[in-house]
Amino acid sequence: MEDDNENEGGIDLSFQKIHHATIILRELAQNFVSTYKMKNLRTLLLEWNFNSIIPGVLPNLFPHLTCLRALDLISNKHIKELQRKMDNLYTLPRAMNKLINLRHLENHDTVKLEGLPQGIGRLRSLRTLDKFIVSDGKEECEIEDLRYLNNIRGKLEISGLDKVKNAMEAEAAEMKNKIRIHDLTLFCDEIGMKGVAEALQPHPNLKSLTILSYGGIEWPNWMMGSCLTQLKNLILRYCWNCSNIPPLGGTTSS
Repeated sequence: MEDDNENEGGIDLSFQKIHHATIILRELAQNFVSTYKMKNLRTLLLEWNFNSIIPGVLPNLFPHLTCLRALDLISNKHIKELQRKMDNLYTLPRAMNKLINLRHLENHDTVKLEGLPQGIGRLRSLRTLDKFIVSDGKEECEIEDLRYLNNIRGKLEISGLDKVKNAMEAEAAEMKNKIRIHDLTLFCDEIGMKGVAEALQPHPNLKSLTILSYGGIEWPNWMMGSCLTQLKNLILRYCWNCSNIPPLGGTTSS
C-alpha cells in the first residue's frame, strides 16, 4: 500500500478488516488519513525515502491504532540512514502510551534514548522490551511503571537507577513478579544505596544476571543466599567497591 496523499478518493478498501500493513511513503507525507481508518491493525511496517519526515507524523498516528501489536521502523531499505536516526533518538512520542495492545518494543539500538514516555506502564501486553530507562518522572516514566509490565519475557536491561530515590520506589517495580525474564541487566550508574539494589530482587527463574557500575560496598542479600536457584551466568563489571564475589552456586562469572 502506498500513501502519497494523492489518491484519497480512490479504491474504497474495507480498512477495518486490515490486520497487517506495509505503507510506502514516496514523498513528504503530513498525514495518514487512510491509516487512521485501520482500527484493527495488528502489524505496521513503514518504509520511506530520505525526504520523508516520520517523527512528525507518528505521534498523531498512535492514538488511532490502539490494536497495534508490532511496530517496525527498522526493516527499511535505507537501513544505514535509519540506523543513524535511531542512534540520535533522544525521546519517543508520548502518544506511545495509547498503544495498549503493543507486544513488542525493540529499543536496544537507541543508545541516546533518555527515557520512555510517561504512562508506558499502560502497555500491559508488552512481551518484548529490550531496555527500560528510569527517568525523573517529568516527561518520561519512573521505575514504578515497571510494576504493570509482568508479561515482559526474555532479556531486559534497566538503566538510570541513579534516579531512584529510595528502596520504596525500587520495590514498587515488583521485579519479583517478572517470572518470564530470564536475562536481566542492572546498570546501576554507581549508585551506592544497597537498599535500592535489595528492592530490585528478581524472580527465582532468572538464569543470567549482569550488574554494571554498582557503587555499594556490599551485595544485596538476594545475591548472597540461595534465592536465585536457576542462575547459570553472573557478570559483574565496574563494581569497584565490592571486594567479594557473591557465593552463588552453579554459576559462571566474569
